Amino acid sequence: MFRSYHGVYELIGVLVDKNECGPKPGVALFTTINDHIYWITQNTRDACYCYKS
Repeated sequence: MFRSYHGVYELIGVLVDKNECGPKPGVALFTTINDHIYWITQNTRDACYCYKS
């Protein structure tokens, strides 16, 4: 997520971090959402979206 020039926050990627509070470091995965936006919107239909025009 980053803040654009107009003061609006835009989601550009998702970070998943596995932290089990153990002595070993967790595994983190980052991906951009461009290739997954259709799946995200189809599986979060009850969400409120503000699409960029």
